[in-house]
Amino acid sequence: MDNIFLFAGQGAQYSGMGRDLHDNVEGARRVLEVADTVLKRSISSLLFSSSDAELSLTENTQPSVLAVDLMAYEALKERGIMPSAVAGFSLGEYAALVAAGVLSCEDAFRLIDIRARAMQRCVEPGKGSMVAIKRCTADVVEEVCSTMDSVWPVNYNSPSQTVISGLSESVERAVEELKRRRCRATVLPVSAPFHTPLMESAREVLEKEFERVSFHNAEIPVYMDYDGGAHQEGEDIKRCLLLQTVSPVRWTTILTRIDESYSEKRFIELGPGTALSSFVKKTLGLEAASVFDMEGLSSL
Repeated sequence: MDNIFLFAGQGAQYSGMGRDLHDNVEGARRVLEVADTVLKRSISSLLFSSSDAELSLTENTQPSVLAVDLMAYEALKERGIMPSAVAGFSLGEYAALVAAGVLSCEDAFRLIDIRARAMQRCVEPGKGSMVAIKRCTADVVEEVCSTMDSVWPVNYNSPSQTVISGLSESVERAVEELKRRRCRATVLPVSAPFHTPLMESAREVLEKEFERVSFHNAEIPVYMDYDGGAHQEGEDIKRCLLLQTVSPVRWTTILTRIDESYSEKRFIELGPGTALSSFVKKTLGLEAASVFDMEGLSSL
């Protein structure tokens, strides 16, 4: 049986996430110690004591979600459960690269902190937004977005759900048109229009930072958001990771290619929420486990 680890991204964060793992898993506590040292602030306080509004700020959300992703990974590792392949949704890709031996834990936290702050600076809070369009094919979403400025399809979550992102006024117009076509819309709790050309200045910042970091060859296949394919060469992974900053997350492609490559497999979602598990169900018709607390860990 091949274990496929899927690392959660931004959008499922909540105050108090990760506390159960922190209290019961030694490796999870070490992850927070690394985060606190690298970032020079208390990530545990941010996880356990901040308000949902404070946690929703990009510069807080991204290191916090990365921490919980890696805490869940350490919990699985202590149980002897290791992956045959990994993928990560947006910022979750950084956690996937730690699990695959491409990045050190320290470098992942340093890069995600730089990424979050650079992304937050791209667009003023409130000027950008992201909305999940449901009960709608990607073709319809692409058609609507192509007729408007400053809004793009960015997360291909499942055959019937695509996230759009861009400047808030443009996103609102696209949502109105999509609702006329009987699609449903859910606003996501994020503070910037991720994975769009509006993030170009963040990509430029990361490009410089990436040159200071060692990207090792992956020990196992990493399915990358940028093209949905499996990668193991360090420089190739660096290129894909950089490009995902301004490009769509092709999650449906990732799941389909994993399904084609592994006959006997178990999908395990790591990090807050169960969004990725639901995408596995909607895309492949398969059940996935979700680990963000001890109950989820014990169910494996």
